[in-house]
Amino acid sequence: GNTLWLMFGVTLLSALLGLALAWCVERSDLPARRFWNVVLCLPFAIPAFVSSFTWVSLSPMYEGLGGAILVMTMSKYPLVYLPVAATLRGIDPSLEESARMLGLSRRQVFLRVTLPLLRPTTFFLSITVMLNSLQVFDIIYAMTRGGPADGTKTIAYFTYTTAFSDQQYGIGSALSYLIVAAIAGLGGGNFASSMTNINAFYPQRLKGWALGLNAGGGNLGVATIQVVGLLVIAAAGNRSPHWVIAVYLVLLVVAGIGAACKMDNLEHHTVDVASMRDVADDRDGWVLSLLYIGTFGSFIGFAGVFPKLIADQFP
Repeated sequence: GNTLWLMFGVTLLSALLGLALAWCVERSDLPARRFWNVVLCLPFAIPAFVSSFTWVSLSPMYEGLGGAILVMTMSKYPLVYLPVAATLRGIDPSLEESARMLGLSRRQVFLRVTLPLLRPTTFFLSITVMLNSLQVFDIIYAMTRGGPADGTKTIAYFTYTTAFSDQQYGIGSALSYLIVAAIAGLGGGNFASSMTNINAFYPQRLKGWALGLNAGGGNLGVATIQVVGLLVIAAAGNRSPHWVIAVYLVLLVVAGIGAACKMDNLEHHTVDVASMRDVADDRDGWVLSLLYIGTFGSFIGFAGVFPKLIADQFP
């Protein structure tokens, strides 16, 4: 429960604060914009451990869950502020000027013109902040050590205390894998949606190759984890499961750099909420979703049991 409250609070406040500050710097008459751009990015340059210790030193009131949310928000909001400010600089000013000429107030222009253009960027950045909040450890360790009365004990901190304080390494390793699996679940959702995106936006002559490469690459990952796991066991023994995660972290960095350098964004594309609502009301859509989860989940489940099968058959 503490982890969910922390994720929700930090994500919401970081999105609101980053969006508000970006709008003030880029769309108001604030003087010395370059100076404020630098100042507002400074919290991101300060290590979270240092900033959290500083806040606690100022007053003990920051030692609870609310204090942790506040300190994390002040540390994470630049993740939202910087890209949103850059997006605001890239928006054609004539769109907002035309709306003002039609008689809309500045508030109405922001809500009806500017905010819809910022919504995709803000949503993606909110997901980034949420994932950062899920794995936070240093701030909780520096501020509260999970207290008072376990009021700030998060999943990451509980995993640490279980493995290293209580010396229950097996449970600690299992909890670590659960955290990784929870984050990977978002990747699984993205993988499922990518098939639909390819079908919607790729030219007809490229769809077959793109769909096959996407589906084949996703399924290949299941086999790859088996090979990586066996190689880790052969090289480091069965007491070092963290090396499996380490290998995938390197691959994630490579994939992230490749996406940042080579992946093109769709221009002038907005999310059609009404169509999504219509799909949610379609009974056949729910049946197909359950079938997909069942078949794909069974495939992943059988692959996950494969190492245990090897251990049972070849002790």
